[in-house]
Amino acid sequence: MTLKVAHVITGLTSGGAEMCLYRLLDGMRLRDVQSTVFSLDGPAIYGSRIAALGVKVRCLGMRPAAPNPMKILQLASWLRGDRPNVVQSWMYHADLVGGIAARLAGDIPVVWGVRHGDPASTKTRTMLIARCCALFSRWLPTSIVCCSSASISSHMALGYTARKLKLICNGVDQQIFKIDGDARTRLRRELGFAARAPLSGMVARYHKVKNFAGFARSAAMVARRHPDARFVLCGDGLERGNTELMRLLGQQGVAKQCILLGERDDIPSVMAALDVLVSPSVSEGFPNVVAEAMSCGVPCVVTDVGDSALIVGDTGLVIAPNDDEALAQAWMRLLCETPEQRRQRGRQARDRIGAEFSIASMVDKYEALFREVAADANVEH
Repeated sequence: MTLKVAHVITGLTSGGAEMCLYRLLDGMRLRDVQSTVFSLDGPAIYGSRIAALGVKVRCLGMRPAAPNPMKILQLASWLRGDRPNVVQSWMYHADLVGGIAARLAGDIPVVWGVRHGDPASTKTRTMLIARCCALFSRWLPTSIVCCSSASISSHMALGYTARKLKLICNGVDQQIFKIDGDARTRLRRELGFAARAPLSGMVARYHKVKNFAGFARSAAMVARRHPDARFVLCGDGLERGNTELMRLLGQQGVAKQCILLGERDDIPSVMAALDVLVSPSVSEGFPNVVAEAMSCGVPCVVTDVGDSALIVGDTGLVIAPNDDEALAQAWMRLLCETPEQRRQRGRQARDRIGAEFSIASMVDKYEALFREVAADANVEH
């Protein structure tokens, strides 16, 4: 039978949860699943992309800082009209609002989506929502999907109902994130520096948990050893207009060696051009960029937070968080390998992603869970 799934998400801006939802919807298109997306905020970046898949998108225009009970009633009305078999929510605010709306709409079963590796690293308001979710987890959701094993551990400690927590790791589309032998030359030519210059960097949004201060300090150590090295920073907020970031880079004397690309729509090509991807985060759940870079055949240096070490395995290097010296040493170790040694690491990294974190596996697991939850709800009624 056709399964109807309503996805409720906090917003559709650029982020890991939004990207995962998009990939899931894309993977569901050829299956007997009818999807609808409800954004608590607006359409933002992913609204049009999701609509282009043929998936209906509806937006509540709710401000997270000022929740409006009437908007919850509006969502409940929409759900009552669509009558999905399952509601899947994404992130804390959507978990709480979507769960309450699904109850009001007639006890539609809800699957929550937990994305944070450590809720303690979030804003105070978000942490309060997470604590409310912990209390409501006993009766509001039927199941709770975590994207990483670190998420399961931290949310159990917060008080989430343990028996409902399930692991479904994010998946990587290896037809998009792939080895591209010409990307290295293309990006260096675009940026105007030597084809043989060592190029490494970060792909992330500008946020304190990504530890750009630590990146700048470690990059300075790398630059002293490799004066021709260049560092790419790519993502939301990573442009020269970001005065705080420029101050961090300037204090360490690496502002001139850093290329700030901001948001790009050719992330796979940027990743494939790197010699090394660096992830110095102090908190993560499932870091998509690490898995994506590996799928592009790029070795990674990561901090041991969230599921970073699990993803990398023995294909890259893992160091303790907040250790600038260790990060720089691991970073230089990879840069000092021969091009063939790095290519071999990259091939192993891509193979690991294909075996452990494929998009098909993620879609299979979500669909199986949705059908199980819908079947159990039918039996109860």
